[in-house]
Amino acid sequence: MRPSRPAVRALLALSGAALLVGWIWSRAAPCGGWENSVFGFRLWNESDPGGYYVPSAHELGRWRGRLLYPGHPGLTLQVLLRALQETYFRLRAPAGASLGFTAFTAKNIVSVFLLSKMMIASLHVLSFWLFLPFARRLLSSEFASLLAVLGYATSLPVVYYLTRVSVEPLMVVFFLAAFLCVWRCGEDLECGRPRRAILDGALSGAAAAGALATKFHLLWPLPAVCLLHLWWGDGARRQRGRGPAVIGFIAGASASFAWYCRILDWRDFFAYWDVGGAGGLTVLGGLAALVRGAARLPLGELLPARTRSGLFLFCEWPLLAAAAYGLFLEVRRPDAPWGRWFWLALAGSYTVLIWAYRCFAVSGDFHGFHYLFVFILLASVFFGRACDAFIARLPFTARWQRAAAAALFVAVSHAMVLAAARDAYAYDAAQYARIRAFGSALAAARAGERVGLVGRVGAPVSVLLGLGVLRDSQPRRSALIDAVDGSFIAGNAGSGPTVEIFEAGGMKSARRRGE
Repeated sequence: MRPSRPAVRALLALSGAALLVGWIWSRAAPCGGWENSVFGFRLWNESDPGGYYVPSAHELGRWRGRLLYPGHPGLTLQVLLRALQETYFRLRAPAGASLGFTAFTAKNIVSVFLLSKMMIASLHVLSFWLFLPFARRLLSSEFASLLAVLGYATSLPVVYYLTRVSVEPLMVVFFLAAFLCVWRCGEDLECGRPRRAILDGALSGAAAAGALATKFHLLWPLPAVCLLHLWWGDGARRQRGRGPAVIGFIAGASASFAWYCRILDWRDFFAYWDVGGAGGLTVLGGLAALVRGAARLPLGELLPARTRSGLFLFCEWPLLAAAAYGLFLEVRRPDAPWGRWFWLALAGSYTVLIWAYRCFAVSGDFHGFHYLFVFILLASVFFGRACDAFIARLPFTARWQRAAAAALFVAVSHAMVLAAARDAYAYDAAQYARIRAFGSALAAARAGERVGLVGRVGAPVSVLLGLGVLRDSQPRRSALIDAVDGSFIAGNAGSGPTVEIFEAGGMKSARRRGE
């Protein structure tokens, strides 16, 4: 089911726009350690979680599977970040220079963050290309599928996390790939291609295991859901010949998971979460905590508003309202693929349950919309269906007229999303301007030179640049963080550039001497 040329051109335009916006935003604020702000309300720290993944990826394999940041576990992202750092070192390190891998990465830490952010933007773009065939297999119209992609690409979770070094886009890529391969496996069996069905089954298993290793607490059930989906098919009756494909799925998932186990010590991973307060949590205990938290949360927190809790609904109520109408239209459609939707709903509902637990039982507010990527992905399919039905009623016949109407509809629906994103990134750019001198001085220093610091900084430079290691139980030294901090020295004793600290508007800022 190849996309048409107009669909490819639309995706290329969307991809180019996303990468361009990502480059502009990343250049304005590549790294740092301040709290992000949207409409004056604080959300997360800029260094969370990118400031933990970057140094942990640098140390990948050094501690024999005991990562500096086990995370969620974010293992697949750390592998990609490590590959990115090594590639950058091999391409950019001067021939014959005395700088090693760690020293070079520390010297160019701002560029490493910038490249990491652009890699994240590229993974989001990849998810757009996978989402089109995914939506096409659920909807009866390619135009509706394109509208679904556009709705998802302009949603608050995607726009806000477009360049943040986090696992969410990779999680979505694995989620989409796992279901696409399951569905293609069924198509292979229907068309009499058993060998290809085994291959697609193995690819689905590998993708499902990759999703588990990317964000464990949200997608650990995905391998089981996809395996059951492959066995039962799209309906209530099993299709003949699925046995070898199921064996291929198990083999692909097992091989993929075994490879991840070579990198991550799972006992250390669960010990990390035990320290984080999640150890010993039972299903009944979690549900009880969810109910108790929901009873304590004021009803006003549920309303869409320009607040920390109401931001998501404030920005996304048009998409959710359109998605509800799209669901109504799909229910009335005689050939709707409800067999596929059952398994998707099963996987998606679990992620929403975890989001609800986080909101009601942990944080006490609704600002954790990064847990809703899978939910907004599925809601965007129905959003595309509703937009298609709306545009079909307009007196437009030319293709360009329908395309313009679609773009306008999505732009109006997500006007608040774009406003929130612009506000957030403008704030980040202003915060980074205060610490830009640290990164530029590092990059300007020659091999062996140290940057002088004049004035009281108040924190290690690595913290100001957004680096950190979350190891509550057994803190370990990070060679990358030590190299960054060791590149600076107090006073005028530095042999390279000098950074001066000064007060501006009641806040400390930095500037290079002579600027």
